[in-house]
Amino acid sequence: MTKQSYIKTTGIILCLALVCILALAAVSVFATTPKDTAYAAWSGSGNGTASNPYIIDTAAKLRKFRDIVNGSNGETQKSNACAKLTADINLGCTESNPWEPIGKYSTNTNQTYCNATFDGNGHTVSGIYVKGTNLPSNAQAGTAVAGFFGKCRGVTIKDLTIANSTFTGKKNGEEGNIGAIAGEFDDYAYVGESSLERIEGIMQNCHVAADVTVTVYDNTFDYDSDLFLGGLIGRVFLSNANSRIEMCSNSAHVYCGDGAGGIVGTIDTSSDYYTFTISNCCNFGTLEYGGDLNTCVYRVGGIVGKSKNTLIQNCFNSGYIKATNKRASFELGHQTMGGIAGYFEKSNILNC
Repeated sequence: MTKQSYIKTTGIILCLALVCILALAAVSVFATTPKDTAYAAWSGSGNGTASNPYIIDTAAKLRKFRDIVNGSNGETQKSNACAKLTADINLGCTESNPWEPIGKYSTNTNQTYCNATFDGNGHTVSGIYVKGTNLPSNAQAGTAVAGFFGKCRGVTIKDLTIANSTFTGKKNGEEGNIGAIAGEFDDYAYVGESSLERIEGIMQNCHVAADVTVTVYDNTFDYDSDLFLGGLIGRVFLSNANSRIEMCSNSAHVYCGDGAGGIVGTIDTSSDYYTFTISNCCNFGTLEYGGDLNTCVYRVGGIVGKSKNTLIQNCFNSGYIKATNKRASFELGHQTMGGIAGYFEKSNILNC
């Protein structure tokens, strides 16, 4: 072999060796790096604790926060993450690209938004489209929960406005809890796998604008379907005396189902010892029937559709209620409507 041939051959071998080394290094990196590394770290300010909440100023960060709470898209789940908005945000959602609510309704209770604070800080979130769908039927997962937040337990939501958005839930013969801010708002949280802790749920200084619609996706309403729609909250489940909604307003157009209200669709309670309070709230939005000739609606109120163990005080309604019963065979005596409450049991209305 000539000297030139030797040098050329040696160079080729060295080049091939270098390529192999680089390839092996790359394989080693990918082999030891988790697939979801790109999603695992929060790139913005804050760590999600109450004293150091995630600071959200873009749509991308809001989506990442949602994924952290839900444990979606490779994020490590943190269902009690706290957050604070520092800018108005337009999510730009559409029917084909809908928003997945913060806090899912799931047999996995940790996917519920629990024991946390979301501070809107006086800002507005817009461009939301929620296309609620029911989960497979079983004891815990038969409800369509649709809202900016899905299912909340023991959460404080404050100083937030929702605008230019659509919230829908799909009825398939089971329950549906639909509201612009939260589909379901409960005042207890799971601690560990199964034990319950009573934690007050608070919604304070939250508002829903006139360019928001709350309705049912397939536009079908049925007496037996237990559809609860509210301008702010679809359904509240009460178990703590300190839970409350205060200084909130609704201007959204709400289509009526089983129970519908400008602020809350229905308020249920597990005990007569607790009272849920709605104070200093107002409704300017229209409550209207929807659906076809089989439609029937009942328990419709300007503030709350159905209330149990509730104190409503210093509230007013100036919205138009168009809850017409269209089912000829339905007993009109079962249809109840009111400027403040459609139906109330063991409740008080003061200064309204």
